[in-house]
Amino acid sequence: MLRKEDLLSLFREYYETAKLDIDNIPRREIAFLTWDSRMIRHQAHNDLESIRALAKKRAPKAVYASLSHYLDPSHRPPKELDSKTTSCQECGHDYKSDKPKSSCPSCGVENEKANVNTKDRRAMDLAFDIDYGDIPGADKRSPKENLGAAARSTVNLVNILSKDFGFDHSDMKITFSGKKGFHIRVDSSNHPLFSQRNKTDESVRKSLIQYVGGYDFNPMDFIKVEAHAQSANTWHLKAFESGWGKRFNESIEYFLKLASKDEEIFTNALGMYTPWYTDKKRYGTKKSLPSQKVIGGFRKACNDYREKIMKGGDMRQMKDADAKRLLAFALSRTVLRYGAFVDKRVTADKARVLRIPGSLHGGSGMVCCEVPSLKHLSDMSWVLDLQKELLGDEEVEVSISKVANTYYGVYEPGEHKVPKHIAYALLCSQ
Repeated sequence: MLRKEDLLSLFREYYETAKLDIDNIPRREIAFLTWDSRMIRHQAHNDLESIRALAKKRAPKAVYASLSHYLDPSHRPPKELDSKTTSCQECGHDYKSDKPKSSCPSCGVENEKANVNTKDRRAMDLAFDIDYGDIPGADKRSPKENLGAAARSTVNLVNILSKDFGFDHSDMKITFSGKKGFHIRVDSSNHPLFSQRNKTDESVRKSLIQYVGGYDFNPMDFIKVEAHAQSANTWHLKAFESGWGKRFNESIEYFLKLASKDEEIFTNALGMYTPWYTDKKRYGTKKSLPSQKVIGGFRKACNDYREKIMKGGDMRQMKDADAKRLLAFALSRTVLRYGAFVDKRVTADKARVLRIPGSLHGGSGMVCCEVPSLKHLSDMSWVLDLQKELLGDEEVEVSISKVANTYYGVYEPGEHKVPKHIAYALLCSQ
C-alpha cells in the first residue's frame, strides 16, 4: 500500500532512468526545489549523469536549469543585495524583501536573491512561459479546459513568432510544464533581433513580451484619425495586410457581420469577448455587459453601418458610444483569439530557472515532457498516454487522506487500486 511518505522512493526510482533534456550543462545553473519549499540554487554540473545522480539521491520536488549561461554557474552572489524585489522561481510572484532568503507569500517557496551579474553571464536563452492562470477567465474553467486555453495560447505564440518575426517552427521547442501550461524555448542564435549586441538585452525581451501578448495595444493604434476644419475628427480602418492590424480588422468585420445574426448569438459573442480588467487586483475579471437595450442599439448600428465601415468609411457615423464599444470588443477578441498570454517576467528575467524536460513536477506527479508537434496541442490526451510509458501502468494500491483533483479525475479519500502513473498524481496531491 503506497502512502504519501512513499513519494521520495517513487521519485528516486524514476530518476534512476530518467531522460533529462538539457544542453550546454557546464554553463547552466541547476536548482532543486525541496519538499519543504526551499529553492536550492547555484549548483554546477558537467554532465547529465551527475544531475540525475543527485536527483536520485535527493528526490527533489522539482529540477530546474537556468536560462542564462555562466562562466561559473556555482558562484554565489554576495548576501548584501540592493534590490528589495524578489521574483519567485516557482510561481513567478514578485514580492518585497530585504533578506537574502525569503518565503514567497503566494506559494511559500523560499527564494534566494540572485545577482547574476556577479556570476559572469555570457548568454541567455529566449524562452516563454504560458500558464493558464494568466489567461482571463481561468477561474471559470475546469483544469482540463484551462490547459486547452494554454495550448491555444501556445499555438498563437508560435504563429506570431513565425509570421511576424520570421522564426522557423524548427527553431522552437515546446514542453508541457507538468501542470498548468507550457514552456517554449526558441533558438535565436541566427535571428537579427538577437544579434551579439542584443543577445542579453532586457529591453528587447520586454518589448517582445508586450508584442506577442498584445498587452499594450489601444484600439486607436489601429485607427486612422482624419482631422476636418469644419467638423469633428473621423475614424477609419487602416488597410493592414499583416500583423496585429490585420487581426484587429478581422475582429471588426467579425462583429459587424455577426450583427446580422440572431440577437442571442450576437449577445453570446459579446459575452465571450467582453473586455477584462487589467489592473493587478482584478486582472482577468471580465467587465459587465451593457443592458439588453444598449446591446440592441449597438447591434442595429453595426447592421446599419457595416458596409460603410468595411469600405473605410467613418466609424463615427454611428454614435460615439457604439463606435468605442465596437473598438473595445474588437480589441478584446483580437487579443483573446490571437494573442499569447505569456508570463511577463520569465522571458526577461536574467536569474530565471525553468523546469528541465524529463523531470517530475511534484505538484501534479506528472513528467515535464516535449510536445511532439503543434497538432498535439489540439488534443492533450497524448500527455496522459506518455505518463503511462514514463511512470508505469502496473496496478498498485494507494491510500490518500484528502480529495485528489487530478487530470485523471477526482479521487475521494480512502484506498484505491490504480495504475502506477496515477498513483504519482494521487500522492503528490496530498
